[in-house]
Amino acid sequence: MQSVESKIKTRILHKRKGTVMFPDDFLDLGSSVSIRKALQILVSKNYIERISQGIYVRPKISELVGEILPTAEDVAKAIAKRDKIRIIPTGALALNALRLSTQVPMNVVYLTDG
Repeated sequence: MQSVESKIKTRILHKRKGTVMFPDDFLDLGSSVSIRKALQILVSKNYIERISQGIYVRPKISELVGEILPTAEDVAKAIAKRDKIRIIPTGALALNALRLSTQVPMNVVYLTDG
């Protein structure tokens, strides 16, 4: 019988690199405590990266710059998908997305119905 860690590792191998993952994605493999511990072990082995509390990614690897983590927009979209909410960019981010401004915002702000 496989351990929870090896089951999670196998499932992660089938996902594209750069995909944002949450512990809830693996709930069918064991208890939430064992899943979080397995994810912690995979982070310590440098198999996946912890972006924030409860948000993980298997980073893409570039020959030029090394690890490439997902953008803040990718993470926000993944959270919105997980929580089944809608998000809309505001302020300078919206202007930049519509190509009405060349200003790149330092802070990413979204409106949400969640």
